[in-house]
Amino acid sequence: MHTDSLLRTKRRKQHSQRRLLKISLLGYYLVFLNFFDGILSYIGLKLDLIEEVNMIMNWLYDQNPIYFLIIKMLLSLLL
Repeated sequence: MHTDSLLRTKRRKQHSQRRLLKISLLGYYLVFLNFFDGILSYIGLKLDLIEEVNMIMNWLYDQNPIYFLIIKMLLSLLL
């Protein structure tokens, strides 16, 4: 009986660790995609290929493109 209980506890712990790893990897993937989006947006804005329609992000870009990229990264990290 005691061994079964220990095995169940161990399995639950392993399952929780795997789930946490998946969530962490998903988070890193989201940060990477958001950074990639920021770089592409920066290039598109710099070359006048696109317009930023988000008023706040447009204002940030006008102030300093680095602010634009930093805020974009921070927002993805906060999610």
